[in-house]
Amino acid sequence: MKHKLWAAARATTVEKFNRHMAELKEANVLSFQWLSANPISEWSRCAFRGGQKCDILLSNLCESFNSTIVGARQKCILTMLEQLRDYLMCRMETRREATSTWVNPVGPRIVKIVEKNKAMARLCHVKWAGGFIFQVTTCTQDQLVVNLGDKCCSYRQFQLSGIPCGHALACIYSKHLNVYEYVDSFYKKESYEKTYAPIIYPMPHPDRWSNARQNVILPPLFKQMPGRPKKARMREAGEPLAANKPRTKARRFNMVMHCRNCKQPGHYYSGCKEVIIPAPRKLRAKPRAEVATSSTWSPTQRITRSRSCRGAGSGTQP
Repeated sequence: MKHKLWAAARATTVEKFNRHMAELKEANVLSFQWLSANPISEWSRCAFRGGQKCDILLSNLCESFNSTIVGARQKCILTMLEQLRDYLMCRMETRREATSTWVNPVGPRIVKIVEKNKAMARLCHVKWAGGFIFQVTTCTQDQLVVNLGDKCCSYRQFQLSGIPCGHALACIYSKHLNVYEYVDSFYKKESYEKTYAPIIYPMPHPDRWSNARQNVILPPLFKQMPGRPKKARMREAGEPLAANKPRTKARRFNMVMHCRNCKQPGHYYSGCKEVIIPAPRKLRAKPRAEVATSSTWSPTQRITRSRSCRGAGSGTQP
């Protein structure tokens, strides 16, 4: 079920998306209905627009930033803002220095993606139709159209990411062209430098500010909730745990709950709409006869017991 869902989410064409959704419907109708109720543009690549040059399905970028500022979020307002400014100031300078080590017109991450797409390009058969238009046949006998002039492919991966897919690379290499000329300008070194060109300037200590501590910022109203405050975010049902944290309890994903009243999946006994059948009462076992122990003796019994023990001990001595 999980693999069918991800296959539909990664589908870049409507035809491929419909095919995976049909497979999902055969496996589980409820999952198909739940996915159909959500807008496709929010979770499937086939409905993404190509202008943003982004095909990311997850929010790992936001989660990485949140995990970085966990320590700052626990501080007061001014202290938190000062730590965030200090972190961003250093990060902007680190990114600016990183461009000096680039040996290609694009960054190392884009180079790795291009090298990965070369494996697919080796399995493609290219036919030149004229101009910048090509017909590409894959190893699975899938036939696609690539237009290098418009930087597009009928598979739509080229338009979504802005990086030549394996089909486009096969056409580029067949004409001995430069691969990096067909990478979108968003990933070029010039755009990278413009992004990190602004400088976040350092600031003196708050004690050196001219009007420090004049406008006191009061903290917001806070209501103490029971239990220890949670710092870690709540993970999804099928999301794996962090690598540095041990597993302390069983996960509940891939489990279907059943009602103990009607025996049907999807709800519990408390939310059952059928006639409630009272559960049979369990017979309790008879209590065992109490055995007198030292904790139940009376003071007189304890004194008598201690004297008898002393007499028995003295009689055994030579």
